[in-house]
Amino acid sequence: MAIGVFFALCIKWLWVGGFQEGNFNLAATIVGIILCAVVTLYMFFQGFISQLALIIIAGIGIANPKERGANIIAFLIALITVAGVITACVFLFK
Repeated sequence: MAIGVFFALCIKWLWVGGFQEGNFNLAATIVGIILCAVVTLYMFFQGFISQLALIIIAGIGIANPKERGANIIAFLIALITVAGVITACVFLFK
């Protein structure tokens, strides 16, 4: 998920540098934005959706008394990771 956030920052950097300031070649800017968008979506879906699935699965697994401790830890780690990525996106893309 951190790689997805990094490539989203690259999109922002290419947009500002290519279109607003005119520092980059137009064709290179467009190709770079398209490539970064594809990688961002791939990394986002791979990481974020799997963390959401882990939250749901660990939440259901908490009901089993034998596996309660491990599921609580997995649930908390997944929840903190998702919250951290959302917080990072809010602060980085102001």
